[in-house]
Formats: sequence, C-alpha cells, structure tokens
Amino acid sequence: TSNPLDFEQTIDLKEKLSQTFASFRIEVIDKDFNLINKEFYIIFNSNDDLIAQYAGSVNVAPLREGSSIITVSTRGLYPKKIARFLDELSLVYLEQNLEKKNDYANRTLGFIQKQLSQISDSLNKTRDQLMAFRAQNKFVNPSEFSVKISNEYFDLVKERLDYQNRLEFFENLKINLKNNPSSDDYLLPVIT
Repeated sequence: TSNPLDFEQTIDLKEKLSQTFASFRIEVIDKDFNLINKEFYIIFNSNDDLIAQYAGSVNVAPLREGSSIITVSTRGLYPKKIARFLDELSLVYLEQNLEKKNDYANRTLGFIQKQLSQISDSLNKTRDQLMAFRAQNKFVNPSEFSVKISNEYFDLVKERLDYQNRLEFFENLKINLKNNPSSDDYLLPVIT
C-alpha cells in the first residue's frame, strides 16, 4: 500500500510470518551469528516508494548518438536485486516495444486494408459505369462487339442492295408509265 504501515510481531526463528501485505521466513545463513535476544527491524516499502527509488537510480542512455541500442544502469547495495530488477525492466521494455510495433503493424495493415477496400469500391463503381455505358450503347465485350459490328455492317449492305433494286424497279416503272401509259406490262414485275 502507499499508506504508512505500523506493524509489530514476535516470531520464532524459521517461523513463517504471514500477513495480508507480506509473507516470509527468516533463515540464518551464518551459523556462528548469535540471534538470541536480538531485535530486528524490517522495513516494508510500498510499491510507489520502490518505484520512486528505482526510477531515481536508473540511468538510460543510447549506446552511441543516433543508435537504437540503449544502455541501462543503476547502483545499489544488493547486486542480485539490482540484476533482477534490470532483467525485469528489460523484459517490460521489450514487451512494450513489441506491443508498439504490433500496434503500428496493425494500424498499417488496417490502413492498407482500408485503401484496398476503397480501391475495390472505386473499381467496382467504374466497372458498373462501364457496364451501364456498354448496355446503353449496345456494347458487350470486345469480341462480341466486333462480331456485332460486322453483322450489322453486312445487314446494312444487304439492305442497301435491296433498296437499290427497288429504286431501279421504280425508275423502270416510271419510265414505262411515261413512255407507254396504256400498257399492262408494268404490273408483271413483283417487288420482293
């Protein structure tokens, strides 16, 4: 906790102390050390206090100017604790860096997918407009278009020849009626 803690308890050697804020056992490493009738004071630091202590003692600097590699160092009385802290700090830093890279990659991927979606929508609209234009102007695909044009051309040529034949018939009929109005010969030809 961040609030001051006042706690007092007497325990036997090697007995486990268990409280809501801590759980530990005191063991004697040096067998020649006399513990009888001695008092020990243990200081419990809050998380906020420990963070402030470590943050104040950590030095971070780039390995070289412009380098993406950093050096992290600190000083303290307990080298094993400091090494463990630096290991954990490095792991947290690497995890956060990885999270940032993943977030950046996800945002980049999202941006690319959005762009592809917009391009796809644009291509679909253009395709639809082209299809509408083709339908409106009686176009289909290029091979069908060329077949259609050539068929229409030959139909028009045939129709022109038919009109020319009819025109010739009427021209001849006109001449016959003018030259011989009483003849019935002009009724013989049939218009087809």
